[in-house]
Amino acid sequence: MTVAEINRFWDKVAVGKDRECWPWLASYNAYGYGQFRSGGTVSTSHRKAWECFEGPIPRGMTVDHKCRNTKCQNPAHMELVSRAENTARGNTHRNRRP
Repeated sequence: MTVAEINRFWDKVAVGKDRECWPWLASYNAYGYGQFRSGGTVSTSHRKAWECFEGPIPRGMTVDHKCRNTKCQNPAHMELVSRAENTARGNTHRNRRP
């Protein structure tokens, strides 16, 4: 992302204290994850938050919300896990209860 895109991204986040969840303030997809358009593509906002702080997400890995709050953008509340681990934890939209 460019510096302008990074600034635009963080303008859409209610950044709080380190231990707090930082909610996404813009649009969400049907599964409750924030959406962010960058470079002509739409990505989930928590993945962009991770990339801003931690760098690229390796192939086959996904960003898991340890806080279980899909609206949270605080990278301290996230960790990289395999897709299999994420599914086992029940953190995919297919496994969530309404």
